[in-house]
Amino acid sequence: MSSPSSQGSTPIPFEIETHISENMSYSNHSDFQLPGLKRTTDGIARWIVSTAWAYSSRWNNRRLENHFHGIWDIVLHDLADDLAPRVFVVPQYQIDSIEGAEAAPNTSTGTAAKQDATELTPDFSIVMTLVAPRDIALESLSHNPFTNWNKFKIDCFIAPLFAELKRPPSRRCATMEIFYEELSTLLDEAMHGLEKQAENGFLMQHKEVNQIILLACVGEWWSWKVAERHYYITDADSMDALGGLEEFADAGSPKGTRKLPLRGSKTAQSKHMCVDKSDDESDEASDKLPYNQRRKGEGMQKRTADPIHYTDLGSLEEQVKANVENARPPEDGWSDCIRLGSLASNQRFFLIHRFLSTDCIALLNNLVS
Repeated sequence: MSSPSSQGSTPIPFEIETHISENMSYSNHSDFQLPGLKRTTDGIARWIVSTAWAYSSRWNNRRLENHFHGIWDIVLHDLADDLAPRVFVVPQYQIDSIEGAEAAPNTSTGTAAKQDATELTPDFSIVMTLVAPRDIALESLSHNPFTNWNKFKIDCFIAPLFAELKRPPSRRCATMEIFYEELSTLLDEAMHGLEKQAENGFLMQHKEVNQIILLACVGEWWSWKVAERHYYITDADSMDALGGLEEFADAGSPKGTRKLPLRGSKTAQSKHMCVDKSDDESDEASDKLPYNQRRKGEGMQKRTADPIHYTDLGSLEEQVKANVENARPPEDGWSDCIRLGSLASNQRFFLIHRFLSTDCIALLNNLVS
């Protein structure tokens, strides 16, 4: 993360009072709407169309992950909508860290990578910045044409949220239990990637960045975690107090690789994977055929069951909490699965938005003050 410049004009501070007053409501926030949805009349329509396309057996027969980048890109933009222009979503943002070395506050993440660096790339990151004009005579950001972009500089930035996507479960799981088992397996895959991404995320950022939100997304389902710095990295002075990094690493894993925290007693290793060859075969000849030939069934195996869409997992998924503060995931652990657009999802996104619009903005302002 870049540090405040010693020369030039003062960065434009974030104003957070409006967000604080909004968050003082006594509602349980199960009716919370992402800012981007509140601002546009066709917000939900964009969610519906992009999700229907991603799940389409005609246009995404193999249930490829990349089709779901559309809906989650929209969701994350809607989440950060009221924090624009200094907060934005970055797909495929490469996180660099040098083994065993924490990045200095004035180290650019673009130049920190060396031969011994580890590079990881979340599917999406949210980046929050403080920007300053190079000339104090310049007007505010909104009064400048795009061609004046080089007359502004980024004095400081943080990346407080990473999201990792995986393909959805099969369309043909015979029971809800089998669907949940496959969903859990896919969520676990996303979580494993995010755990290492969080470690790199803390290494590359200022030591005062103490929390990063992690989102594991599988189709329309997701799970989240509040990663805390002291569980991932520590300096020499605090190593003894924390018991060292070894307790967080598998004995046979490289140094720094964390064990994946369980998501609670409901989580179980999948015993029955949903087998649907027309969905799961990635090397079929039909994958290279135009869609109009696929529709005729050339190179495709015959389907053996009708698709089933599971929308309610009962006690296996997160529920609405009477007090929104109880909707947080367990410390150093992941939430259970959440269906996007549900009341439980609204509550969790309220907490995530509050974190971005209060804690993170306050941190940015403090870093340059």
